[in-house]
Amino acid sequence: MYGAFVPGSEPPRGASALVAPFAVALVGLLWRLWLIPRYFGHEEEDWGNLQIARGVAESGFRWLELDHMPGYSWMVAAFVRLGVDVQTAALGVASVCGAVTVGLVTWLGMRWFDRTTGLVAGLVVAFQPEAALYSATALREAPYTALSVLGILLAGERRWLGAGLALSAAFLVRFNAAFALLPALLLAALWLRRRGEDARGPLLAAALLGATTATWALVYRLHPDGGTWAFWGSVASRNTGGAVADLSGPEHAEAVLEAVFGLALRVFPSHLGPPALLCVPVGIAAVLLALRGRDDAMARQRAWLALCALGTLGLLFSAAAISTYEWFHNLYWKWLTPAVPLLAPLGVHGARVVAARLSPALRRPLIAVLVLATALTFSVQTRAQVRLSASLYGPQVLAARWVEDAFVEDVVVVAAGIPVAWLGRVKSDRVVLEWTDPSVPAGDSETFGRWLFENRVATVFWFAEEWTAAPGKAPFLGRAEATELGPVTLRPVAWSSAYGMVAYAVQQAHGVPAPTHQPPPGTWFPPERP
Repeated sequence: MYGAFVPGSEPPRGASALVAPFAVALVGLLWRLWLIPRYFGHEEEDWGNLQIARGVAESGFRWLELDHMPGYSWMVAAFVRLGVDVQTAALGVASVCGAVTVGLVTWLGMRWFDRTTGLVAGLVVAFQPEAALYSATALREAPYTALSVLGILLAGERRWLGAGLALSAAFLVRFNAAFALLPALLLAALWLRRRGEDARGPLLAAALLGATTATWALVYRLHPDGGTWAFWGSVASRNTGGAVADLSGPEHAEAVLEAVFGLALRVFPSHLGPPALLCVPVGIAAVLLALRGRDDAMARQRAWLALCALGTLGLLFSAAAISTYEWFHNLYWKWLTPAVPLLAPLGVHGARVVAARLSPALRRPLIAVLVLATALTFSVQTRAQVRLSASLYGPQVLAARWVEDAFVEDVVVVAAGIPVAWLGRVKSDRVVLEWTDPSVPAGDSETFGRWLFENRVATVFWFAEEWTAAPGKAPFLGRAEATELGPVTLRPVAWSSAYGMVAYAVQQAHGVPAPTHQPPPGTWFPPERP
């Protein structure tokens, strides 16, 4: 019924069909577990998700944080309610979902293409930088990709009710499903109707996803913090910001072209491997053209996968055209992630199509070049992102951990961004004030020093970025030097020149005990000012 697993044979069924997907998923899980202690996240959102999940758990799932879809925080909060600490729960959900995606892609590739395509595609998703790194930190990408791939797989197997439910769950994790996969379902239904076939299956799945989307839009409209039907509006606003506000018509058009072509010609090869530029389009074209001359279940499954990949890519390129950020902006890395599991089997299939048209003497060298180029790209990009994360966010996380361990809880910390999220992920008697808090004074150094003394502030995280309000309120703290401010002395204990962060321990503050241990010298707590 489903076509050949190997030409002339049926795909394996039962327990034997799960051995290879499970084995490749295990490889993916082990790789993610190895990355977790070495990767400090993609951006501030990783750590903010810990706070959100804690708030959801403590509210009994009554609180909604509308800047993000709620599905991931609900998953994490469910484990927190069972007694798991929020960081373990968040990383556990992400890493397991990442491994599940690897297994699903392997199974899909083996069943819809052939054994080799499935195994290679699974390994691609296991080690592709964003697919691996973004499921080794507290981001929503991993559960979204797991649920969306599950929905796509179920739809290809004509299990339409399950597909609709899985895609609806994916939407509640990231709203991408409504803009990338709902149109794919409707196009599939239209194609069936034009052929005079029963289109009720894809329409059922589309109706479930559409109803979930409409329900969330209504919730967003009625919520005090929402007030609009456009639940995607805040995300669009954050991702565009003032990027195009000051551009003229021609400048805007040029920025759009630079973003789109930069994404296609620079981000794709540097994150998916140079062969992807050739192999992915060939794979998509091959499965769509094959549908014209071969109308069996496997050909339809492949075409359905290509349709979902095109919808996901369409959303990605739309984001680039709207945001017009430079091509190297990490926004595109995160929006690329949901496409990776869909492009992997199509790209491997495209490579096999290209190789099949060559003589046997050229085929093996070509395959070796494709594999080595992709593996090298993955290695270089993964190392680069780990280093970037370590330089930007590592000092903030490690310094916040030191504060948590070195001071009694009933002290005050002034901070922003990641340190606030880290220290706020669990209940404590510690008071964490953000720089934007009206109680944090702006003015001269003497006034600020007296405020630190009177309020028992133990640690200050200063940031150079304007959004934190730190440079406006305390510009004199940007030198990463021991600084006397009236009755207190601020001693730098950690800094990140890449991010513009300096962490100070406040000495001689009335009633504030000295830290129980000094920060360790090394990369994050250098013994001397850089």
